[in-house]
Amino acid sequence: MSKRNKGSQNKKVLVGEGAAVSFAEAKEISPHIATRANSLDYHALNSYLPNPDTILKSRGLQISAYRDLMTDARIESVTASRRAALQKMKWRLKDNGASSKFIESCELVLNTLDLDKIFDEILEGVYFGYKPLEILWSLENNGLILPLGYSKDSDGNLNNNINRGLVGKPPQWFTFDSDNRLRFKTKDDSIEGELVDDKKFILARRKATFENPYGEALLSRCFWAVTFKRGGVKFWVKFMEKYGSPWAIGKYKTGTKTEVIDDVVEALDDILQDGVGAFPEDAEISLLETSGKGGETFKVLCDYMNTEIAVAILGGNLSTEVNGGSFAAAESHGAIREEIAKADVLLVSEVFDRIFELINFYNFDEKVSPRLELFDPTKEMTERSERDERLKGQGVNFTRSYFEKTYKLDKTDFQMQNEQPAPTQQPKKGAAFAEGSGLNTATGEQLIDGLLDKLETLDFNEITRDFIDPVINLVENSTDYAEALGGLADLYPYLDTKKLESVLSKSIFLSKSAGYKTAQREEV
Repeated sequence: MSKRNKGSQNKKVLVGEGAAVSFAEAKEISPHIATRANSLDYHALNSYLPNPDTILKSRGLQISAYRDLMTDARIESVTASRRAALQKMKWRLKDNGASSKFIESCELVLNTLDLDKIFDEILEGVYFGYKPLEILWSLENNGLILPLGYSKDSDGNLNNNINRGLVGKPPQWFTFDSDNRLRFKTKDDSIEGELVDDKKFILARRKATFENPYGEALLSRCFWAVTFKRGGVKFWVKFMEKYGSPWAIGKYKTGTKTEVIDDVVEALDDILQDGVGAFPEDAEISLLETSGKGGETFKVLCDYMNTEIAVAILGGNLSTEVNGGSFAAAESHGAIREEIAKADVLLVSEVFDRIFELINFYNFDEKVSPRLELFDPTKEMTERSERDERLKGQGVNFTRSYFEKTYKLDKTDFQMQNEQPAPTQQPKKGAAFAEGSGLNTATGEQLIDGLLDKLETLDFNEITRDFIDPVINLVENSTDYAEALGGLADLYPYLDTKKLESVLSKSIFLSKSAGYKTAQREEV
């Protein structure tokens, strides 16, 4: 060891509570110096750490108050949209150098769990700030300890069980202590709670820090929007009750007795309630319709609050923030949604990576653990094809086996440019674009001429109807640009373009053939 290193090892460092140890010892003994117990602004009678959420503190509420917000229709809509973006993902494991048996065990866990439900519960960690998930370990017949998503009955049969493997628990059942450790509030200790095993519980949290282990609840950004909207709707209903219906007016002469006036008022009320009434022949009765747009104020308020909710949960509200429709705005909104989806994917991956580490701890004791990867297969395929196209333009040549493996293509579905075309059968008599076309030619030139004539008579409106009509119906029934854009993305995989593809492929072939024929004539 050099003199410089020896000098560093002999230096003393402060490790807390006035104690000092050598630098070498401090590498192994390094507690926190800046703690809540030593800070000036932390005062508590016990180790209970209250949730610092400003909404909950100011109104004296518990985290369960945010559960009531989930009943709002707008919040249900935007959270469902965010959940759908996550649940469309497919999973795979990155082996990271782990053994095959380790990887197979992790795959077994993923295949037995109800991942859609678990993904939904993990997302609650975003909405509530934190979400405890309990791991239910079981000893399998192969001697492995795994959190499988099924249970065994008395006969040894396997049954899928949503309450096995990994189960989300209500956040209001848990609290944190001054050391940021998770504690379960029991009947015997409902304030501080009992310390839980970190190999039994996993936390899904949003923006958790040392100062705030509870994380930041996204629903706290929606609390006032929902509250004001509910109040606005309440007054809106009262307004409509008062001014939404016509007023029945009855006129009486000065000096009319009170009893007669009361009878007229009662009869007018019958008109509004039952639509019928009886009055003297000389009575003057009229219905007064209200005018103006007083109710629009409440609608503007509710629309604004709905926008604020969408901005908080989805990062924007394209349908109300874009005037007249804008493709650029749609792209910008889509980019924001993509970044939010990536954050959700990262949160889910962190939870399962922790599970894989615990599986390793209980069973394998390997140096590394597999990692979960969530991906959108459609997007990945598009990005890969665009990359291959760029590489092709730079001179890279791909093999047939690459296309078969990468794009899951059958070897009969395509032909490489440097391959000789497979021998084809001669067209049957009368066969061109459809059976019974009536063509009966003896030479290649006559056949091409006949097929070109047949092409001119095709009804392209009929051919394209199967996929154009659904698109037209979608646009006509959409309320805004964003809804049409999203609906088109959902509709695209189901559009029937087989007829058009067949005609276009044959048209391209005929065009090339006609070009060859013309070139040959010019050479002659």
